[in-house]
Amino acid sequence: MSDDTTPPITVKRIGVHIPVTAEQLLDAGLPLPPGMEPPPPMPRPSLYRRWRWAYREWVQNTRERVGFWIAGYTPSDSDW
Repeated sequence: MSDDTTPPITVKRIGVHIPVTAEQLLDAGLPLPPGMEPPPPMPRPSLYRRWRWAYREWVQNTRERVGFWIAGYTPSDSDW
């Protein structure tokens, strides 16, 4: 016959969540889990776009210099 006088066993489950960065995993020599890979690097802007930005900056600087010359104002180094 079975002995029904033993008390039931209660199990308490303990779980802890500790956030870990990708750098910590890589330093520990562990592979990164799926979805934690770093995003691919941003593509470099095209040569046309970089030249256009440089040209627009040159035009802006030239306009400021001409405007200062017309106004007879000598800018300090902080203005540039």
